[in-house]
Amino acid sequence: MSQRSDIRANNAQVDHLDFDPGRCRNHPRLRLRIPSCRACVDACPKGASLGESFRFQPPENCDACGLCVAACHEEALILTKDSDIQLLGALQRAGRHSESLHIRCADAMPSPTDEADGLELPCLGRVTPLLLLGASLLGYTKITLLHASCADCPAHRRAWNLDRQLATWRELLPLVRAETILERRETETAPQEKTAAYDGQDKNKQPVQSLARRGALGLLKAKSQQAVGRLGLNMVNQIRQRTGNWDLPRRDAKNRAMLRRIVRQAGQGPLMRSDERSVPFAQVVIDDSRCSACGECAALCPVMALSFESREETVSLMIDSGLCTRCGACVSVCPAAAVRFESPFDLQKTVSQDGPLVLTLSVPRCRVCGAPILNRQHGLCPTHLREAMMNPDAALWKEKT
Repeated sequence: MSQRSDIRANNAQVDHLDFDPGRCRNHPRLRLRIPSCRACVDACPKGASLGESFRFQPPENCDACGLCVAACHEEALILTKDSDIQLLGALQRAGRHSESLHIRCADAMPSPTDEADGLELPCLGRVTPLLLLGASLLGYTKITLLHASCADCPAHRRAWNLDRQLATWRELLPLVRAETILERRETETAPQEKTAAYDGQDKNKQPVQSLARRGALGLLKAKSQQAVGRLGLNMVNQIRQRTGNWDLPRRDAKNRAMLRRIVRQAGQGPLMRSDERSVPFAQVVIDDSRCSACGECAALCPVMALSFESREETVSLMIDSGLCTRCGACVSVCPAAAVRFESPFDLQKTVSQDGPLVLTLSVPRCRVCGAPILNRQHGLCPTHLREAMMNPDAALWKEKT
C-alpha cells in the first residue's frame, strides 16, 4: 500500500469551544428584530440549551464534536482547536499522496486497503463548505464522506446538518474552478475498543485508560482541562461567556476571511444567484436617497458587515457584503426602508469583496429648526411635521410640497 496522509480531529474538548455573544442572533439587541435562532441547539446531539437570556449553554457531557459550530453561520461558536483552518493546514503539511480524500466520522471503519488520504471527524455533521472548498483547492478531485449507521451511533450523533452544508458548498464550488466529485457512503461501525483507545493527541502516547480503571484523583491530575470542562462546566461557562455581559467586543470572522481568500485566489468570473436560494450570503444595498444616517443597521449587525462612523455633518457607512449572513436585522430595523438585499446578485463579487464599500452621507436635518431627523423624505423633525400635518394650509406645509 502506498503512503497516505491520515489526519484525526478528535482531540478537541469542551474548553476549546468558545462563544462570542456579540455575534449571536439571540443577542438582546436582536431578539425583537429577527426570530430567535436555535441552530446550535438543534444541531447538538447531547442536549445543549438556551438559558434564560437565550445564551448558548453546552451540555454537561459536551465532547466538542463541533456540530454546533458548523451550524452557526455567524461564527458565534468556534473551536479554538481542530478548527477548519487548522485542519486544512494539517492536510497541507501532511502532503497530498492521492487525488482522493476520505472524510469519515469517528465510528466509521476505514478500509485497510484504502490508498486515499484520510480525515477523521467526530461526526460528519461537522463538515463545512470551507473545509470542502479548501480540500478542493489542495488538489483533491474526489471527496468521499464515510459514515457508520447514524441510527446505531453510540454517541447518538446525527448528521442532518450535513445536507444544508453540502447545499451551500455546491453553490460555492464553481467559484474555485474545481471539478470535485462528492460521494457519500455508509461503512461498517468501527469496534468501540479502537475508539476508546485513541487518545486524540499523539499516536506515540500511551492509550487512554477507561474511567473505571483510574481514580478521581488521577483524573484530576492527568486530565485537568478535561476535568474542568466536564465536571465543572458551569464554571467554564462563566469564565468563557462572562455571564451577564452581552456587550463584548466582537471577534473577526476567520472562516469568512479564509473563504474570501480562497475565492479571490481562484479568480472565477461572475456567478449570478437569486436571493431565493437558501445560502448564507447576500449583497447589501443601501438607498442613499432614503437613508437617514441613523446608524441603527450598523449597531444591530451581528457580523459587522455594516459599520458606522459619524462626523459633524457627514456620516460614513461601510458595507462589507462578504461578511453578511442574511439574518435580516438591518432590513427590519431601518426606519426609512433604505436597506435591502439585491436580487439577483453576483455571488463571486459578494464573497470575494476586497474591503468594504464606503457610503458617505450628509446628516439630514429639519429645514425649520435644524435638528437631526430620521426621515430624509419629509425634511422635518417630528414636531414640525406634526404641526404641518395639522395645519395643511400653513406656509410651512406649502414649502414642503
